[in-house]
Amino acid sequence: MPLTTFRFEASFPAHPDYLETLAELARAIVVYAGCPAAEADAIAAEIRGSISPSLREAAGGGPVVVDFTKAATELTLEIAAPHHPGLRIVKTVVAS
Repeated sequence: MPLTTFRFEASFPAHPDYLETLAELARAIVVYAGCPAAEADAIAAEIRGSISPSLREAAGGGPVVVDFTKAATELTLEIAAPHHPGLRIVKTVVAS
């Protein structure tokens, strides 16, 4: 049974080689939180599309930090990096 409330933070080097790992981690956590697999796939694709261009320009400058917070029926995913304006995704999830 998934936790009803949690916060998880991960940090990755700002390099294109880590983009797929970040997207797959996000997908796994979104599914764990209670979202359908199709929504999790869409979020992973949004992360890839949003972060990929800035990673090519970052040349390893600073970490990419992703924060997942679930409280009751809301999951928030935030990505921050010095080379990127940021990404925030909020999803409603089924209460466990």
